[in-house]
Amino acid sequence: MRNRPEFHIADLAVLCCGATPVSIYNSSAPDQIEYLAGHCNAVVAIVEDETYYERFVSVHESLPNLRSIVTIDSVTAAPGIDTHAWSDMCMHEPVDLDAACAIANADDLATII
Repeated sequence: MRNRPEFHIADLAVLCCGATPVSIYNSSAPDQIEYLAGHCNAVVAIVEDETYYERFVSVHESLPNLRSIVTIDSVTAAPGIDTHAWSDMCMHEPVDLDAACAIANADDLATII
C-alpha cells in the first residue's frame, strides 16, 4: 500500500495477532512478489487496488501458504481465490486492546521491509 491510514492500521493489527508484517513495494513485479511472499510464507496479503491484486493473483498458484487476499479498494475477485474487502474486515466487533497487545512483546520482530 501507499502511505494511507489502512497501511498503519493493518501493520499494527498484524502485530497484535502475533504475526510479522512484510512490506512489498507497489512497484514490485510479479516475480518479486512471488519471491518475497513465498520466502516469508505469507498467509494473508493486504493489497491496495486492482493493479496490485492482479499481480498477486498471477503468482497465487506458486504461494501454497497464501490463504486470503484482502483488498482496500474494490476489485473484481478472481475465481478460486479467497478475497475479502477491507470494509468487511472492519465490520467485526472491536478487539480487546489489552488482550491484543499482550500477544505482542518487546522482542517480536516489528516489520520486514
